[in-house]
Amino acid sequence: PAATAAPCVASAAAARQLDLQRMANTIEDELQRLLRGEISAAETYTQVLGGREVPNAHVLREMQQDHGRAIRFLREQLQARGAEPTSSSGVWGYFTRMVEGGAVMLGDKPALLALREGEQRGLQDYTNAAQQQYLPMEARQFIERELLPTQQRHVTTLDRLLESM
Repeated sequence: PAATAAPCVASAAAARQLDLQRMANTIEDELQRLLRGEISAAETYTQVLGGREVPNAHVLREMQQDHGRAIRFLREQLQARGAEPTSSSGVWGYFTRMVEGGAVMLGDKPALLALREGEQRGLQDYTNAAQQQYLPMEARQFIERELLPTQQRHVTTLDRLLESM
């Protein structure tokens, strides 16, 4: 009986270790996904603001700076876990920039509509992330207290700018 207990204990320990590794990977994957979204948002604001006169540019720059703060937080969260934060917005970012590029060429209203769509997508991403119990409490609290209200403010601000056009 003692000889069979040792493999069971070892198996249980190995299973726990595997579960912990899966959880760490899940946390990292979620934080990387959110980071790619924020990088994409910052790139999109750069595209809208770049090289031309934009009504309410100061408001859009403030929103871009908000995304920069979110990027820094998410990078810090990943680095604290020993992960290398992505520096790319990935395939979705490329697609977003293509859509936004077309919208910018069509004028201010399509550009603002594309920004609002991205902000609404970000709001949904953060709403979902805040409900993920596997995320560390610090990350969930920051999402709930900072990122969600900021995303909601961006959507409201873009709605107001669109209504004034």
